[in-house]
Amino acid sequence: MIASQVLKFYNIIYIDITVSNTFYPVLIILILVLVLGNNGKVSPLWGLILITN
Repeated sequence: MIASQVLKFYNIIYIDITVSNTFYPVLIILILVLVLGNNGKVSPLWGLILITN
């Protein structure tokens, strides 16, 4: 259940980035908050996002 929410969260972020890069700084903050909130469990996903962008 948590995993599906995380995937939906990243899916929304990916869509927002492809549509407009103006939200990118805000999305970075949201991702960092998510990573810190999950004690780094989504760090690999964060790394993949950095690589793909």
